[in-house]
Amino acid sequence: MPNWWKIRTTFGDKWIKTEPVNIDVPPPSKITLMENAPIYAKASTQLRPSAVLSPQQVEVVGAEKQWFYSPKHDENELKWLKIRTSWLGDQWIRLPLKQIGSYSSHTKKKYYSTAEFSSVPLWNHAADSSASPWQIRGQILTETGEFQTPLGSFYQVETPEGTS
Repeated sequence: MPNWWKIRTTFGDKWIKTEPVNIDVPPPSKITLMENAPIYAKASTQLRPSAVLSPQQVEVVGAEKQWFYSPKHDENELKWLKIRTSWLGDQWIRLPLKQIGSYSSHTKKKYYSTAEFSSVPLWNHAADSSASPWQIRGQILTETGEFQTPLGSFYQVETPEGTS
């Protein structure tokens, strides 16, 4: 959908309307792989993977155009990112949009007036998953990490049922 943005110009503040297909956004400089991921010499699944990377933080050096956008609003749409490796040079990785992000651990207490939780992490949660989400209301919980993506932030917390 088109978006309205207020921008500052030499003629004062103005509003512009952008179509997602007309803009591009540079990819993040680093992402956190949350599960094993194959890498490729070129952005093509017709090739055999060069290797499989285990969960780790990787440096991103490029991406396909519109890497951040899904016209179908599908968080599982696969996107190509170019990453730098120390032993194979630049390689390509294909990830669902919801997995393009960075994880950082921290410990902080936070009050949740209402929140939905799931025992399955976001990056493994399919739309038709049998994982049953539950709600917590009016509780102080300990956040232990945050996963930031173009879709927003998702938090890992300690709940009475365990880590979620």
